[in-house]
Amino acid sequence: MEEVCHPKLEGFEPESIFNFYKLYYCTLSENSTIFIPLTVCIFLGCMYLLGSTADEYLSNALESIAKNLKISETISAITLLALGNGAPDIFASFSAAGSSEGIYLSLSSSMGGVLFIIAIVTSIVIFTAGDNQVTTDKSVFYRNILFLITAILLLLFSGVIRRRIDLATCALLIFIYIVYIAFVVVHDNKEEAMKAKRAWMFNELKETSFKKMNRSEFLNLMDDENAYFQNINPSGEISGTSSVIYEGEEIKPEEMLHFSIESANGSNNHKQNGNMDKLVDGLKETAWANAKHVVFQNNTTNASKYKSMSFIEFLASYIPLRRMTIPMTKREEWNRNLDSCTPFMSVLFFLLVSGLFNPFSPIQIIILSSALCVSVIIRFNTYASEPPGSPVPGMMIFQAFIMSIVWIWTLANIVVDLITIYGDILGVSPSILAATLLAIGNCVGDAMASFSIAKKGYGGMAMMGCFACPLFNFLIGLSLSSSRLLLFAPEDPNESLLTRSIKFDLLSSKATVVLFGALTILCILALFIILVPRNKFKFSSKQAIVRLSAYGCFILGLVYLLFT
Repeated sequence: MEEVCHPKLEGFEPESIFNFYKLYYCTLSENSTIFIPLTVCIFLGCMYLLGSTADEYLSNALESIAKNLKISETISAITLLALGNGAPDIFASFSAAGSSEGIYLSLSSSMGGVLFIIAIVTSIVIFTAGDNQVTTDKSVFYRNILFLITAILLLLFSGVIRRRIDLATCALLIFIYIVYIAFVVVHDNKEEAMKAKRAWMFNELKETSFKKMNRSEFLNLMDDENAYFQNINPSGEISGTSSVIYEGEEIKPEEMLHFSIESANGSNNHKQNGNMDKLVDGLKETAWANAKHVVFQNNTTNASKYKSMSFIEFLASYIPLRRMTIPMTKREEWNRNLDSCTPFMSVLFFLLVSGLFNPFSPIQIIILSSALCVSVIIRFNTYASEPPGSPVPGMMIFQAFIMSIVWIWTLANIVVDLITIYGDILGVSPSILAATLLAIGNCVGDAMASFSIAKKGYGGMAMMGCFACPLFNFLIGLSLSSSRLLLFAPEDPNESLLTRSIKFDLLSSKATVVLFGALTILCILALFIILVPRNKFKFSSKQAIVRLSAYGCFILGLVYLLFT
């Protein structure tokens, strides 16, 4: 048995490929002046790579899988693409749950992430879109809020009443998300049917002689067909948040040319009819402007792309290790020199990071030799300008999916190990660091995406994503973390899997951060339920300030725990 250089290392097994405990306690002799700056750079780099790997590689692979399997957009959005967006949070939680104590670290990260999104990110969306400019559908609002509340209450029931987590709890978490998917699909089908009806109605409306239609007839048509506009104010100006579907293009009311309809009883028909024509012309021009915007936005040159890169992004683009292990999933991303390396490099990388690499193993020699032959064949039997096969070979898509998971898992393990050792060095509970540093780091990508969506005028979409994403991360992350403990770290290994359970006590001192976070989430969700309906389902800056204050109270509570 290898002699340990420090008592802290006795029985310690790092989650990541690097033993940071050995580096700190043995190699650097507990010199935190050197260790912390060095590892902070590693931590920040890993956090960036976590987000970019999920965004640039895993999400693309999952999107390609959804297209190849012909999965509907709704199902893929709330399953596969949700996994792509939430992978850093889920795998960080899964990695943290390496022991019965780790479940509290895992949940601290989840609670911190949910809090940051529903308090900070939603406020960013409101301030970006403007006061009272973000509205939501009533049924969608209540659906997302109530499912999130249900998930938190289940956690409290398991940790306060039962004080155990078993296989039935894990299954129930998955079942809740399946029910959520069912609700989303049903609502989406209704919306699609309504859009088709609206498109048909507008085509009928275009061909109608407006000169024969007065103001009251027009408004009746709008009302009878559950029309495009939620509100038409007394001056006849379009307002509200509903959209018009024109030749397959969705046009928001705030983008339309405003028009006015005279309120006189049939008088001034000429002006009224002219305004009707302006409406149709405005819709046509707006559709064309939007189409041009989409075309030019999607055909940005590589030069402008690199001009907008940050230094870290620029540096990462010139470190080909990740690209040499994850193949492309889109034809335009084909690079023969890099993609031909992926069969050999992905196998070698997997063996190294999993700790299985043995250069003297006959089986590994055969596997690596075969992978090398495949790489050579791809390099010298493909064109530089296009990938083999049309569309992209399914094997490359599957390989991209697997290797993206391997990268995210490896990076998440490094981040969790660093959070743990920082807690030991600084004398801070790792749960506090997980609920703040790790959670915020994992959510920065979501915050930037929501900011970008809201800036383009889709505040409602960004706001609803702030509820759907945390729900997926929490339910799936907790289920996977608990399942890992039940399978690999049970209290009684001889007990049947179906009857196994792990201790989970939210009233213990180790779970203070988790309990405090869960209660704060419930308070913020209650504020949503109280304030948003009162404001006609519009999100205001005053509501945002209240949520920010609630998050500030959470941080102050953590500071209090830190010093007590």
